[in-house]
Amino acid sequence: MSVFLHASVRDSLRIDADRILASLDSDEGRLVLPKNFYEPPDSTHPPSAYTERLVDRNGIVLFRNGQFADYLPAVKGPPAKPAYSLADPDLSVYSVPVTNKGTTLATLQVARSTEAIEHALKQLFLILAFSLPFFLPASAAGGYLLVSRLLRPIDLMTRTARRISAEDLSARIGLPETDDELGRLASTFDEMLARIENSFERHKRFTADASHELRTPVSVMKAIISVTRKRRRSPEEYEQALEDLEAVAGQMGNLVNDLLALSRSDLNPAVRSERVDLGSLLSNVAESLRSLAEAKGISLSTDIQEGLFVEGDGDALTHLALNLLDNAVKYTKEGGIRLSARSSENKARIEIADSGIGIAREHLPMIFDRFYRVDQSRSSEGTGLGLSIAQAIVRQHRGTIEVRSEVGRGTTVIIQLPPA
Repeated sequence: MSVFLHASVRDSLRIDADRILASLDSDEGRLVLPKNFYEPPDSTHPPSAYTERLVDRNGIVLFRNGQFADYLPAVKGPPAKPAYSLADPDLSVYSVPVTNKGTTLATLQVARSTEAIEHALKQLFLILAFSLPFFLPASAAGGYLLVSRLLRPIDLMTRTARRISAEDLSARIGLPETDDELGRLASTFDEMLARIENSFERHKRFTADASHELRTPVSVMKAIISVTRKRRRSPEEYEQALEDLEAVAGQMGNLVNDLLALSRSDLNPAVRSERVDLGSLLSNVAESLRSLAEAKGISLSTDIQEGLFVEGDGDALTHLALNLLDNAVKYTKEGGIRLSARSSENKARIEIADSGIGIAREHLPMIFDRFYRVDQSRSSEGTGLGLSIAQAIVRQHRGTIEVRSEVGRGTTVIIQLPPA
């Protein structure tokens, strides 16, 4: 405030000096004062506001005006350039040389009292001095309350994170929804915890299901071996036991292969990229399963567009088609299966529709879960990983898979893949 007020005073002194300088003239090296020079200043500059003095280069006072003229500092010589100075009592003085054609003729001094400014500054200082002891504790308390309130969500996040462990991922921050940064951060943190918990639960369920599925064939193999070794058997009985072991080992091998396929898809979501003739691939897969369908007395028809190409892994896409068509044959007792592949909405659209037993509506959301079977008794054939593998392959190819089904009316699987 002091700097601002004193700068304002200096600006007013300079303006008043410029007004006086503009009224001066010279004649053969002598100053000529105008007739109205001694008249009081206009209403914008009251007489009491400024003290003015004009001194020639010999030290003779040519003009003086104002109540503080006697307090102005003596002029020992014309100043080289305009300058500001201070004088008692509380005067701010502006001295400027009066020149004509490079010759200094006189010195003009303009002064103004700063007593009112100094008094105002002292009053302001006293106010601040008395109010700060009350203001500082109040501001500290208010700042503490404000910061505590702002940091409370972060403290909740810290305590929630400390409660989280691999055994218990159910902890949540649970802040009310707000549209500020911390509210959005807390909501995002809770969503992240929910995803992590879901991932852990799926991992635990997958591990338990895999253990169960592997335990069953191992138990069967051990039982066959145990029963066979209880007494001597005929060659035919030994052959039958070996055939049973081979069947169980084949089932176990299929399960291990499916587990490896899912594991690879989780670890490396990217696939080999090549230009694949999808129409030719699907036709070959359909022909390889046609005899299996005819053996069950069901028809297998195709409607495949020629020149349908996609980018991806041909082996993985073959596995996908075999998996889905095999399921259609397996769960269709009569009627037929229709395989179609067309370009639709700038995508390659594959549909596999059968007239099989269908899937109940409540099971549809879970059919892509690993080891999930509609037959909860687990007596059905397969490992329960076929649709999970199919979904993984489709996602690796940046596509979508959808299943529509009604009990007793069949199932339709729709796959859409980006074209080459």
